[in-house]
Amino acid sequence: MNESAAMPPEFYKLTSIKKSYNGDFALDIPSLHFARGETCALVGPNGSGKTTLLRLLAFVERPTSGEIVFDSIPVWNGAMNQTALMRRVTMVAHPPFLFNRTVAYNIGYGLKLRRKSRNDVKTKTSEALETVGLAGFEKRSARTLSSGQQQRVALARALALEPEVLLLDEPTASIDKKYARDVESLIRHLRVEAKTTIIFSTHNYRQASALAHRIIFLSNGRIEPLPYENIFKGIFEKCDGRTKVFVNETLGFNVISEATGPAHISIDSRDIMLSRRPPENGTLNCHAGKVVRMTLHESYARVTVDIGVRLSIVVSEQVLTELQLKLGEEIFCVFDCGAVRII
Repeated sequence: MNESAAMPPEFYKLTSIKKSYNGDFALDIPSLHFARGETCALVGPNGSGKTTLLRLLAFVERPTSGEIVFDSIPVWNGAMNQTALMRRVTMVAHPPFLFNRTVAYNIGYGLKLRRKSRNDVKTKTSEALETVGLAGFEKRSARTLSSGQQQRVALARALALEPEVLLLDEPTASIDKKYARDVESLIRHLRVEAKTTIIFSTHNYRQASALAHRIIFLSNGRIEPLPYENIFKGIFEKCDGRTKVFVNETLGFNVISEATGPAHISIDSRDIMLSRRPPENGTLNCHAGKVVRMTLHESYARVTVDIGVRLSIVVSEQVLTELQLKLGEEIFCVFDCGAVRII
């Protein structure tokens, strides 16, 4: 897979990765890259390999075979400084492991290992707790907290370390809706402001679509095509005798549906065509947008176009060659009303 200049160079490069436990297969990934500054969601059912992949990316487990390269450094070649690499990457597990000590002790533990001053530890601990909505919890016993609060303490511990890569295993699984939204806002902030590389696992396609630049679907330890793509929350309305679903104040798609009110929709990336000019058929959805990303795979290309929302489109290499697409160019996204599905 070759990333275009739309995304920074690869940060992680995984090649021919296999992972087994006591002879039982857990993961089989021929090739996978992650870009620096990317936010990526790992989606899949329980037992699909999401947590195993995160543990490999955190360098806490070694693949049975294959190679992991991190920031141009081969991770398991015998010469690498594992401690130095692990300090650049932090993983928040689910459920999290916390010491049977105070919240402040748990958050400050990693900072003390890095020989930070007492004032630094205290300041960063307070800042991290405030960020996750637990200001004033320093003296509370970590293991007496609710599961959602423990999850937020673990997240605060990770944030205090200011890692280059943040790995999150089901970050909102045990948190109530209010704080789940806070965690999602935090992920957006880290993505935009701190430029942190974030890889998180989730069962929630809608959350993945809202937060991530890219979604990877895992099933039985292998990367599979996404069952849902281009997921949006919209409002169904009647307009001039047609049904439209509006995904923001001005952008609406024609649909074949009698639905009304709010709903989530999905548009298969393979059902969207790219064109240099609008089609003559006025019943089709046609929206002009800017090419913001292109990723070349072995037999196809994935193009991301911003039409007011970002659409991911899969096209053949032949189509890509014919269109001579370039980043920043305007292109029309065309799709049938039936391509818009309620999920």
